[in-house]
Amino acid sequence: MKLKRVLILLAVPVVLLAVWTIYWFRLADEVAAGVDRFAADQQVAGHDFSHGPVVVNGWPFRLEATVPAPVLTAGGTADPARVAAEQVVVFMQPLRPTHLVAVITGPVMLSSAGSGITLTPTHAAASVVFDDQGRLQRSALDMTEVTGRFTPATGRPAGFTMARAQLHQRREAEGGMRGALEIDGMDPEAADLPTLSRLFVDLTRSGPVAEPVTRAALERWRDDGGVVEMTRFEAIADDVTMTGDGTFALDAALRPEGAAAFRIAGAETVLARLEASGDIKPAMRAVLDQMLGLFERVDDEGRAAVRVPLTIQSGVLSVAGLPLVPVEPVLPPETAS
Repeated sequence: MKLKRVLILLAVPVVLLAVWTIYWFRLADEVAAGVDRFAADQQVAGHDFSHGPVVVNGWPFRLEATVPAPVLTAGGTADPARVAAEQVVVFMQPLRPTHLVAVITGPVMLSSAGSGITLTPTHAAASVVFDDQGRLQRSALDMTEVTGRFTPATGRPAGFTMARAQLHQRREAEGGMRGALEIDGMDPEAADLPTLSRLFVDLTRSGPVAEPVTRAALERWRDDGGVVEMTRFEAIADDVTMTGDGTFALDAALRPEGAAAFRIAGAETVLARLEASGDIKPAMRAVLDQMLGLFERVDDEGRAAVRVPLTIQSGVLSVAGLPLVPVEPVLPPETAS
């Protein structure tokens, strides 16, 4: 009898370990398959997601999926936008499969239309939370002590550093989404450029957009009255502060359209710096001072602030009524096969 009890006591942890191991390996297969499903969804949307062999480790307490050389390429253009990283390691606790944490190692490269940005953070991590139906609830990306380099299509590359960069996203009511970008301590290498001590942009999208995000999905969202509210914009560079808000939507060609109003305090400081560096002549400075006077108002701190309206209409971005640059569709037109 005693031997039987001992055998039962020994068998219980063995059975539990076996059940846990089966559960762990099933989750590991789902994690690896999830990467393939993401790639398939991107292909449906006309994009491409490639990566090296996915390796899942971490038994028995966690799942650790290593995804080497991930590259996401937007389709539909001759020179598509591309995001690439050296390696992403995704962590998941088996008892919390709806919460993923990822650590990004090495530089992150973003490129489009011949231009590119390389970001090399000391630490970069992301967090993603899904609901029980697999819908995204919230996500965050945090990079600290970033060394960056911008390489334009033409001209000289420019280096910069950032103390911290954060990107947050969360699901709102009725399928909407809210996102925020925050950058602190962006310091360019060029001595004649100001330090961007803070940049904050808060956006809210109304209504759901079906995934994968295709032109048809965006057209349905647009036709249902979808808009994007820029509830807050703030940029502080040396003595200049710029704030604003606006509302945007998509036109029939899926180009952004809408209007925003920005308030710039300290614009006279910028003109003085440009004149001192020789970038503008004294006569031009006088003309610009007169133009600023037409738009100036006194802000809450008693400083003269310039109100600058911005509009996007019929594929053209205009500032203070002056057309400046064309605006392309957010997704390129579909080509006939």
